[in-house]
Amino acid sequence: MEGACLRGGGVLVRGLARSGQPVCLRQGAHAATVRRGHRMLMGRFGACGWNDACAPVTSSHSYPSYAFSLPRANEPGSQATPATTGRPRRRRPSPPRPSPPLSAAPLSSSVPSLQRGGFLTCILSKSSRSDAEDNFKITFRVAEFVAKLGDGLLLHSPKQDVVLQKVNIRGMTLEKLKSIMRESISYGSCQDVHLFCEDKTVGGVDSMIQNASELLVAFMDRWESKQLLLLAEVVDLANIPSSAASHCSDVNANHLPIVDWSTIEIETVEDGNMDAPISQEKMCLALGINESSILHPPAPIVESVVDKELLAEAAIAVDDNMPEELNISYDIDHPTVEIGTMFPSMHDCRMAIRQFAINEEFDLGTKKADRTRWSGECLADGCPWTITARVMADKKTTRITQIVGPHKCYSSSQVTSSMASQAWVKQRSVKILRQEPNIGAKALRQKLQETYNVKMEYHTVWKGKEKALDEVFGTWGNSFQLMFNFKAEMEKRDPGSVVEVDTIVDDAGKICFHRFFMALRPCIDGFIAGCRPYLSIDSTALNGKWNGHLASCTALDGNNWMFPIAIGFIDGETEDNWTWFMEQVRKAIGPLPLLAVSTDACKGLENAVKKVFPQAEQRECFRHLMQNFVKKFHGDTHKNMWPAAKTYRPERFVYHMQNVLAACPDVGPYLTQYHNLLWMGSSFNTEIKCDYIHNNLAESFNAWIKEIKDLPVDELADTYRQWVMRLFQLRRTIGSLLNGKILPAVIQQIHNQTRGLGHLKVDKSSATKAEVKDILHDNIRHVVNIDTHECTCLRWQHTGKPCWHALVFLIGKRNVPLENYVHEYYSLEKFRAAYQGEVEPLTDKSQWPKVDLGFVMYPPRPKVSAGRRRKNRIKSFLEGGGSKSKAKGNEKEKKRLGSQNRCKKCGVLGHRQNTCPTNGTRKRKRKSKKSSAGGALTIDEAAARAACVELPISESQCTPIKNSMVATLQASPGPVTRRQLSLAMAEDAALEHVVSPPRDVEKIAPKKITPRKKKRN
Repeated sequence: MEGACLRGGGVLVRGLARSGQPVCLRQGAHAATVRRGHRMLMGRFGACGWNDACAPVTSSHSYPSYAFSLPRANEPGSQATPATTGRPRRRRPSPPRPSPPLSAAPLSSSVPSLQRGGFLTCILSKSSRSDAEDNFKITFRVAEFVAKLGDGLLLHSPKQDVVLQKVNIRGMTLEKLKSIMRESISYGSCQDVHLFCEDKTVGGVDSMIQNASELLVAFMDRWESKQLLLLAEVVDLANIPSSAASHCSDVNANHLPIVDWSTIEIETVEDGNMDAPISQEKMCLALGINESSILHPPAPIVESVVDKELLAEAAIAVDDNMPEELNISYDIDHPTVEIGTMFPSMHDCRMAIRQFAINEEFDLGTKKADRTRWSGECLADGCPWTITARVMADKKTTRITQIVGPHKCYSSSQVTSSMASQAWVKQRSVKILRQEPNIGAKALRQKLQETYNVKMEYHTVWKGKEKALDEVFGTWGNSFQLMFNFKAEMEKRDPGSVVEVDTIVDDAGKICFHRFFMALRPCIDGFIAGCRPYLSIDSTALNGKWNGHLASCTALDGNNWMFPIAIGFIDGETEDNWTWFMEQVRKAIGPLPLLAVSTDACKGLENAVKKVFPQAEQRECFRHLMQNFVKKFHGDTHKNMWPAAKTYRPERFVYHMQNVLAACPDVGPYLTQYHNLLWMGSSFNTEIKCDYIHNNLAESFNAWIKEIKDLPVDELADTYRQWVMRLFQLRRTIGSLLNGKILPAVIQQIHNQTRGLGHLKVDKSSATKAEVKDILHDNIRHVVNIDTHECTCLRWQHTGKPCWHALVFLIGKRNVPLENYVHEYYSLEKFRAAYQGEVEPLTDKSQWPKVDLGFVMYPPRPKVSAGRRRKNRIKSFLEGGGSKSKAKGNEKEKKRLGSQNRCKKCGVLGHRQNTCPTNGTRKRKRKSKKSSAGGALTIDEAAARAACVELPISESQCTPIKNSMVATLQASPGPVTRRQLSLAMAEDAALEHVVSPPRDVEKIAPKKITPRKKKRN
């Protein structure tokens, strides 16, 4: 018999046996007799789980004992690992360790079987021990490795020690231990970590920990010291041994990242609000996707060993240059200006000398110039520096022939001069505009001044930028002609796309550009295969030299992300243009039997949709409706309009509309005449699975495309195609990294909604039907049927996601698969189908096919208004419009309807500069008593107007009394109010029988009475 006694909640005794005799263990005992062919285990046993073979056996003792049998390594059904099937390890004899008797409850006859993966949890799951007994100090000694991150980044990690204090090993598994380690060490999803520990039974040899049982042995061998040192080695999955790679191959077969969606902030769902559960940026961050690495993957590093000496011996140089050909090159930003320096042309020479003057910080002027010679000089007074350049014999190459004198002037970099001309700005801006085509003149001016240390005027930068844009993107006139070349290139590269260019003949008989339409083939196929049958139509004004409009057609994918379908260029929002645009949309997507189209308050667009898609459900943006509604109706009619639009139930819509009509009966005829489309959610088709009552989807597209609306039309169309190509590639990558039936963000959003439903009470009728009562809302009761995915609140039918009533019924059971109750529009399969197509890449415009039209197409006649073109539209006060925040500091101001006065001194709303609290208390200026303000009433005139008592003065009455109150007020320095005057006159009237004796008084100037405040209605 071999045995050992270890302290702790559970003990595993290592060893191999060769017989099949049962092992007898007594309750509370700490020794076990093991025959040959079995492992030896001992420890105290309580309510922890063992295999089903555990059963009471007869014993001579009074307390019950248990017998169980463990399979051998070579027997069928055993879960042997390489650690147990190899050569037997030598055990060092260890003296028995006394252990205090511990009480435990008898084992049940029906307990879970003992499995290798859960063995450690079984042993360490005793609740009788304290947390302090199970706390270990674990040190990970990590070897040097290279982390292969998911975005293709290689990160070198040096050798390091990671120390974790007070790690509770209760319920610890090998996977959990690795996850704890991964919080401190980063490595790629295609990598795994090997943990090695010193095996005390084999003379200090390090052995690899491959399962939970071996991890338990490592803890038990160090139970007294409570310290464990593990050697960690990060390896690639391809290098993992076959015994350990089987577990990793299932998890990382597709190298999918493990994302804990419960830790990610998911947007909540409110009534009438189907916002995206997670934004595209947060999704990429959660999946570890770097957009730049996807769009521009790093080039592979190719290492080659070349014998340079051998290569030099074998090389035979071949020069293809002609002897008479001159190859002239120079640094544009830092040119060398010396006698004999040559430049390709006179223009290049003068621009190089100008740049040299800017670098040397002096002003350069032209002294003399003709066709073959140019002479320049320093413009500083008394500076002798001059330079001369001449054209050579080929009448093109220019050479510097003379430089006279050094400079005797100081720097001119701090003075705004004409050195930075429009041509100079154009030459320096071309490179910047290729990288940042939307940079403004102000930002461009600041960048140029910081780079070249020169000051320039704003208008010079603006004009130079316009010239540079013409060089980068071409002129506006040629851009319309190139639309036919773009159409030919699209038909060549992507035949399934729909591209149309329409022309018109003007009054002068010229053929001019009229309209343009483009729908990419992947967008068309993706909408039909993976999006809901819902279209949002709108247009936004272009802010380039042509003040046309960019029409758009967008849809929704499973994540409620904007899905672009088609765009168009039109000269205005007329019914004719909208009809042509909708006809092209119908040509692209076809006559769908189930379709909903949402528009704004444009009547021309509404009529066009009715003509082209008569079978479609036509919706109107409720926000645009309310913008027109508030101009006509006021008062309590507003508060019931939004609830009427958001509700799903028709009876609730009738209830709210009755309140609106009761407050103002004119609302009914107004809505019938001007807004007769569907704007209420209760009338939407439930098969669409979209309950949007507004057209914010189109506004999202307008915000996405805003930065490129000032480009020429050919560049605008090509840039839009590039953006869609990148968007599809990014979302296709996101779809490949997700798993499951329903999109994880949607499922997590539903999981979040299952919390806080205590106010809903469920009364079941059957396993699939129930009544749900809301005790917080007047005990409203709804009927839920989970088989048909229906609820009488109608929210489940409209959105395709379970409502609160359905969720509180579903979570009454454990492990309910909620994804089975979500509509397929939110499935991962639909999401991948939406972005399955690839947008074909195109060449640049210089390589597009040259189309011979047989006529010259002129650009449309622009309707240019006076002043600078506006890029941002003016928002109404309902949208939080008004002036931008100019308040000092970072405090966010609360949005308010209407306008408020803003102080020019402190920037705070609500007062003006004169009444700013920072001014302090100011003394009011006193007026001279001798000067009279024009138009001011005297006290006597005010008393006469007020029809008060007169103040007669009789010469016979000479009884001396004090001065009257009116006279006192007359002599007071401050202003007199009407209340003070009335009180003084009343007091003097009570003493009218006694008057003061006549005396000579100086004539006092009449006092100004404060005006009466107007009452506010």
